[in-house]
Amino acid sequence: MHKEDSVKKGAILLFGTMFLFFSNGRWCFALAAWLYPLFLLRYTRQQKPLKCFLVTSILFSVCSQIAFLKFTSSNPASILYYLPAFLGPIYGLLFTLDSVMYHRLKSVVSTLVFPLSYVAVEFLLTLVNPLGNTGMLAYSQYQVLPVMQLASITGTFGITFLIVWFGSFVNWIYDNIKNFDTIKRPVILYLILMISVFTFGSLRLILPDSNQGTVRIAGVHVFDLRGQEGQAVMTAASNDFDRFIEMSSDIQSRLFEVTQREAQAGAKIVVWSEISPPVAKKDELKLLEKAKKQAKELGIYLVICPYVVSPEAIDENKLYIFSPEGKLVIEHYKYGGNLIEGTVRGTGILQTVDTPYGRLSGVICWDQDFPVVMRQAGQNDVDIMLAPTADWKEIDPLHSMVGMTRAIENGYSLFRQDVNGLSIAVNPQGETLAKMDHYISSGSEWTMVAEVPINGVSTLYPAIGDSFVWLCLIVLIVIIVK
Repeated sequence: MHKEDSVKKGAILLFGTMFLFFSNGRWCFALAAWLYPLFLLRYTRQQKPLKCFLVTSILFSVCSQIAFLKFTSSNPASILYYLPAFLGPIYGLLFTLDSVMYHRLKSVVSTLVFPLSYVAVEFLLTLVNPLGNTGMLAYSQYQVLPVMQLASITGTFGITFLIVWFGSFVNWIYDNIKNFDTIKRPVILYLILMISVFTFGSLRLILPDSNQGTVRIAGVHVFDLRGQEGQAVMTAASNDFDRFIEMSSDIQSRLFEVTQREAQAGAKIVVWSEISPPVAKKDELKLLEKAKKQAKELGIYLVICPYVVSPEAIDENKLYIFSPEGKLVIEHYKYGGNLIEGTVRGTGILQTVDTPYGRLSGVICWDQDFPVVMRQAGQNDVDIMLAPTADWKEIDPLHSMVGMTRAIENGYSLFRQDVNGLSIAVNPQGETLAKMDHYISSGSEWTMVAEVPINGVSTLYPAIGDSFVWLCLIVLIVIIVK
């Protein structure tokens, strides 16, 4: 193995750190995710295990904390605020394991240790992380749709494997460049795999689909949840309930007014954002009756997402879908992040309704961060997922890409109306149909309109689930034990 001098090692570490910082989080770009393992593995494989662990742990803690600042929480007093930094030692162990196994194995099999273990860690984090799988490396590729199509087979984990294996494999080629017979066959097989992935993704994007039409969907929100009005109404819920009811009534009136306008403009489905509106528990039934009446009068499917406040009980974050007949066809309680938000926890069972515009389902914001639960949509042949959402500036637009990835995995179109974030509508391939950034759009209301395909597509991921991950775990164990 080549031994770089100290200056070259320092430069390699510097580039690795720079690309690591931009590989994920708020300022991520796709190429950085592929390049950071290339440089960091070049550095760590020349270090003793302890130094390797300490250096990479510190780098990951610092870079992740800054890149994901206020992503997991906006409150510095909360332990969740520092969650990105806590992950540093975990990734430090990955580099240390790779360094040890790389020198022990030496063959091309050694290149698999890093991506296999990386996928295993991301999977385990997804299972125990209250935030779901937000922040996984695969989301860095959201602008590279041919790569993202792999999610329709393997979920996000196949994309992660592909990204980090690149750096591991190229380093092995560099170390064995003088032995052409050793690297020839692995290089050919690697290129075939990469070309196959990009070809599959490209074909999935360009081949004509079977959609038989579209439906016009409008999404609306009428107040800035993180702004002056939003803060005032949520503050009033705690210390001036009469004022809260008054402000809630005003927000409701504006929502119904915009809904009527969009329906008259041709929308067949109207989606209100999350926390639209905040409402007192005692006034919830009155709101539902108004929504039923308007849905029937306008002949639309109306999706509302009230945040129900009760001084005597736990708050509720709910989604209701009303049919053109004025019937309540879906009632869904948010299940993602309830322990953190302090709201009633939903069952995690997705509901569907068959309509002239395909099979519809609905979830709320954080729900989309849990691929295992969202797989129900693919298994139940959902055509359109309606997702009211409430974000904040630090996670705009990356959190919206989580929802986009779920659409690719499960083969449905997504309509995501997001107060204080990126509202986006995508087709089952993740191609953008419409988008609206809350922080770029101006005015006292925010409306997004899209023509959305009424037919979804079949994907493999809902059927096989995380089989790819389990295969990775088995192979990793075999390599380590052998």
